[in-house]
Amino acid sequence: MGGSTKKISTAFMIMLLSLPLCFAQEKVQRRPSSQSIRLMLEPSYKPTTRPKPVKSGTPFIALSHMRRNELSMQSRATIAQAFQVAETQASKLSPSGRFRIHYDTAGYNTPALLDPTQQSRLPNTYEAYVDSVAAIFDYCWRFQIDALGYRPPASDGGWGGGPEYDVFIQELDPSLFGFTSYDDSTRINPSSNPAQYWAYTVVDNDYLGYRTAGMDGLRATAAHEFQHAIHLGGYGMWSDLDAYFFELSAGWMEGVMFPAVHDYYYDVSEYFTSFRDVEGTLPFYYFDPLFVGSERGIWGQFMSQRFGRNVMRDIWERERNIPIVTSINTVLSTLGTDFETEFALFSYWNYFTGDRADTIRYYREGSHYPRFVPNVSTTLYSGGTASISGQAYVFSSNFYEIPLQTDTLIAIITYGDLAAAQQYDFTMRALQLQMGASIANIPLQVLPNGLRIGFGVSDESKWTERYLLASSRSDVQKAISEAAPNPLRLSEAHRLALPVNELPNSSAQICFLNSALAVEYSASYSVVESNGGRFIFVPSSDLRSHISSGVHFVVGSAGNSVYRWKVAVIK
Repeated sequence: MGGSTKKISTAFMIMLLSLPLCFAQEKVQRRPSSQSIRLMLEPSYKPTTRPKPVKSGTPFIALSHMRRNELSMQSRATIAQAFQVAETQASKLSPSGRFRIHYDTAGYNTPALLDPTQQSRLPNTYEAYVDSVAAIFDYCWRFQIDALGYRPPASDGGWGGGPEYDVFIQELDPSLFGFTSYDDSTRINPSSNPAQYWAYTVVDNDYLGYRTAGMDGLRATAAHEFQHAIHLGGYGMWSDLDAYFFELSAGWMEGVMFPAVHDYYYDVSEYFTSFRDVEGTLPFYYFDPLFVGSERGIWGQFMSQRFGRNVMRDIWERERNIPIVTSINTVLSTLGTDFETEFALFSYWNYFTGDRADTIRYYREGSHYPRFVPNVSTTLYSGGTASISGQAYVFSSNFYEIPLQTDTLIAIITYGDLAAAQQYDFTMRALQLQMGASIANIPLQVLPNGLRIGFGVSDESKWTERYLLASSRSDVQKAISEAAPNPLRLSEAHRLALPVNELPNSSAQICFLNSALAVEYSASYSVVESNGGRFIFVPSSDLRSHISSGVHFVVGSAGNSVYRWKVAVIK
């Protein structure tokens, strides 16, 4: 592209969607809305009367890559129109010389500043708007690359008229703030992994009618989209499924770069109120047209507040050699923790928002986020029992509310399995919560008011559970001193949990004695740390062929300590 008036077409629209060149070069007028694009990418999506804006159309481009074989020719044409760039009448270099801004001086796409009320365009202000775009993108470079140390976007080889990064100013639907375009033809080295791309960015020409209008809308979009250019060209993409983390990181960067611009509040609010499916749970790495990842920008807020803002850059640096989920865990391991532990803590932090916010210990801006909507609310029956049978994805936050007579118990449960997440495992795992005066068949803990709560899963070592009382917003201390479950039904229970005070990995000898005090079974087991307590777990499979039904005395010997429990066994 040699001059400011040379016509531009998006290679993505030609090669990916198989459209004739003449269509792709037609001047763009009304673009399809993000709602209509969502519907094409996910036919089961039900449009709302109030369109849900998206910060970036870039994840839709990734989804188009993923679902290219499923799209009709009409859908392909419509998506092409949505992300096509039009011919421009002029271009201008930014003061740093790093960006070329493409724009019109007359007609539909002409940019303009808004009046002080942000309600109407100011005539003859296109030059001031272009200068603002140039200055803001220059600041993005200084902040994200020079100050924070991210890698720069990849060179396009002069595609836009020179070596500069290209930014186009065009009229967009208020449901779309902007997008950064890439495709197979802009891939730098087709044989390398992760795949890196040169790209260009499109921003709106006035941000009139947006939820965050005018210059603030432009600032949020520039910070967001320049992160995408950095991700695509400086680091790369192992899989289109990783686009959720691209969006997460870009949404987080908005608040870092422009702390006075709060458009990201709208996005993260969705995480607390609607990021879930019909089962009430969605995995951290879920990616589809409804949840593209910007709502998970709250994870960036958590990570940067825990470990400093450079932790996100460090994840991207590792991502150059290993996929995202592995990169997250690798970086966290250098900080003395791991993904499973931090995700469980992240889920706990998410309780303290809205009117429950604690801006000292948890999110600094948590009072501006809504309350986390619980997955399930149940009632405590007159008999004093409550039961919840649920399912959870790997790395999903699960909140359950159980009203008591004078309070409400909050259960926060996460399932962390790094190996499964590395495979983008979408299998759901079953869980069971029971509450009452007596609990059968699953490990339990005693509550301060004498009630007990049992938590049953197939592999307890990968689950984290925390309980809070709503009135005090404080943890219910784990007071586990009894064997659980009791009675132990060997045909149903997975294992017997015996609480101890020994160090993890220390050895303990366990003996089962019948009512006549004869030893029926004896074996050595290691102490395991799980959910804030230390236990000896005896698999039911070890006991089924050795002990009889009836009351048993269980004696544990570890170090200089002796433990005793009484357990009813049912075969």
